[in-house]
Amino acid sequence: MIIAVEQAIQQKPLSFDEFLARHGSDNRYELIDGEVFDLEPTGLHEEVVAFISAKICVQIDAIGLPWFVFQRGLLRPSNVGMTAFRPDVAVVDRDELV
Repeated sequence: MIIAVEQAIQQKPLSFDEFLARHGSDNRYELIDGEVFDLEPTGLHEEVVAFISAKICVQIDAIGLPWFVFQRGLLRPSNVGMTAFRPDVAVVDRDELV
């Protein structure tokens, strides 16, 4: 669940490297087609994210898979040059990390 943002916070499109230099360590921002968006989750939003993460972790442990829950980390699709998402919850297979 992501709160929709109405407009980008800068005028000039940024490359992925420029985004990392400016906002890479701040998990409030994500890059979509060269535009930086400020993410502002609400308290209820964060509560739902925590609930979903906990339930997924229990299932991963029960099944014994080499997966982990990645929260608000920066994920960059390999086929998109100027986009980097910060999903609220992502399940990542440790064996598939590059």
